[in-house]
Amino acid sequence: MASHRASSTTGLVLLLASLTPHLTLAEPIPGGPKCLWNPAGPLHSRERTSCPLAVDDTSPPSALDASPWLQPLKCRHSRTQSGRSSSIVETSTNGEAVRCVYSTHDFRGAGLSLVTRPETAANIVGLGGLDDLEASPMSLERVYGRFSTGPSISKSGRPAYAVEDLPGKGKGVIARRRIVKGEVFMVDYPALLVEAGMMSELTPGMRKGVVKLAFENLPRETGAEVLDLAKSTGGDEVLDAFTTNSCNVFMADGEAHLGLFPEVSRMNHACEPNAFYRFSPRSLTVEVAAYRDIEPGEEININYAYLGMPYKERRKYLQDSWNFNCTCHLCLADTATREGSDARRMAIANTRNALTDAQKAGRHGEAIEKAGELVGLCEEEGLFPLVAGFYDSMARGYLEIGDVEDAQVYAELALGGWLEYYGEDSVKVEGGLELLDAIGRRRDKQG
Repeated sequence: MASHRASSTTGLVLLLASLTPHLTLAEPIPGGPKCLWNPAGPLHSRERTSCPLAVDDTSPPSALDASPWLQPLKCRHSRTQSGRSSSIVETSTNGEAVRCVYSTHDFRGAGLSLVTRPETAANIVGLGGLDDLEASPMSLERVYGRFSTGPSISKSGRPAYAVEDLPGKGKGVIARRRIVKGEVFMVDYPALLVEAGMMSELTPGMRKGVVKLAFENLPRETGAEVLDLAKSTGGDEVLDAFTTNSCNVFMADGEAHLGLFPEVSRMNHACEPNAFYRFSPRSLTVEVAAYRDIEPGEEININYAYLGMPYKERRKYLQDSWNFNCTCHLCLADTATREGSDARRMAIANTRNALTDAQKAGRHGEAIEKAGELVGLCEEEGLFPLVAGFYDSMARGYLEIGDVEDAQVYAELALGGWLEYYGEDSVKVEGGLELLDAIGRRRDKQG
């Protein structure tokens, strides 16, 4: 691992310095209702000191007047509040939760409709998720100052990509200029966000009602854009478009939601993609960046499946979830190539189990060794987003045995990976900062 260590500290310091002048951990916010998240994100100083009220259809008029959401709200309360009517079905088992449709026509000029808990909706407002990015002091100016939804534009005026018709695939995204590794070439915002846990417990008819209610609150132009997307399941076209094109994203309170991002939805799948996306719960923004250099004329792909799935598992998953058989380069490779890939992926799964066993048993030296093996396996297989987690395991192992210098090196490598593949607002980034803080305290204690 020596090759990683030489430049890790300098590179990470430069990266963090470019993001913010003040590197701080999350702290409680005084005053007002309790926030569910650090509103400014782990790498940004805070502007807000309290969270807005969580409102539903029972909130007093004064609270509703202050809400950015279209009125009247449509909500479903728990069975303990009988007699209330709604099109949204409550799935909570605690007898107290509420789900509402929250919509706005002002979001990023295209509108947004989400189905979620009042607390999550309030948290989005508190984070500044609905604020105009150009005017927000917390906006990522290095990205949003250059372009809005869609492709980035080069200095010569060339867009990064175009959406085109592709034989046998419907539409797809084709590079129109060279896109360098790590470049953010697409930014997109959600049209629909629906709480995933609720959707998983509903009958098909109930899911149709929930999605249709949220869809009907979108501006007409945005609704037409959603209906123009690919469909794969048949039946109701709104539910079909949502099911085919939505992806999992995690809000700031940790709640999984299904998000439909119209521009991102144009990208097709590949098991060895040349691009990846990351979601910011603070700005409700997806950034798409290049895994590697992408040449003009190449199709740009992302991965729909879980990282590390072997050939047969991921083909079944893609068929069951999106009703297509993958024809990417890896799936069409010769038998020896596919079997080699599967062997590495199975080795990753087995070694990960051995790492977990060693960590639980307190065998820190063995855990460090297994995590190092996993780094090499993942890099060989091209599963780069997984590498940061194993650097984190190495850092924690070295910290347990009192080697703060090696712990520092691998904690910095882990944090760099979290930043690149998960984004500045990720809880993984905050965990990485906390680990570096713990290493610093141990170093001070050792003198």
